[in-house]
Amino acid sequence: TRIAAYESGSPADRRDVHRLLARVLHGDGESPRRSWHRGAGALGPSARLVAELRGAADKARRTGQPALARALSERAAALCPDPAERSRLVTRAAADAWQAGDGDRARRLVAEGTADDALSGLIALRGQCRDRPGTAAQHSRRGRD
Repeated sequence: TRIAAYESGSPADRRDVHRLLARVLHGDGESPRRSWHRGAGALGPSARLVAELRGAADKARRTGQPALARALSERAAALCPDPAERSRLVTRAAADAWQAGDGDRARRLVAEGTADDALSGLIALRGQCRDRPGTAAQHSRRGRD
């Protein structure tokens, strides 16, 4: 019911709901979610909101909430006016998605383009390691046999 009500609202109504939720979330433990709702209620790019969301993502990461950190980093990237910083935020979101066990989302974020080619390589290597047990040397020998 909540999702249906949200999806039936106009974009302006949705932003209003997010801004209202941000105002009522007061507890210290609620600050990452408050920041996310502030970001979801934004009309466009905002360096100030990006900084707030980045800080909230860092806090979520420190408290062992990688899925929340990913959502916050993605929201920050969507609002970021600086392309280089946006790429760094997407990279961080991809790493957070991977840590949260959401490999599909991590790969999708990496495909969007990240500032860190090493992260793309690590995700690909991790997938190969998962799909092919054994050592790289064993696989190398198999190719020569």
